[in-house]
Amino acid sequence: MTTICCKCFKTKTAHGWTKTVATDVATLSHGYCPTCYREAIKKIEDYRPRPVDQPTP
Repeated sequence: MTTICCKCFKTKTAHGWTKTVATDVATLSHGYCPTCYREAIKKIEDYRPRPVDQPTP
């Protein structure tokens, strides 16, 4: 099975993530390469609500 990044379309190989064309589309699996994963997590954390300081009673 070949893993391809769903954002930048790099393909995972034994030597890391490279910009190659996937030839066998029947065995593709989508995921994130490490760079796109970090970007996605950063976006998620930017949208996460920040805790509000609770006033002391």
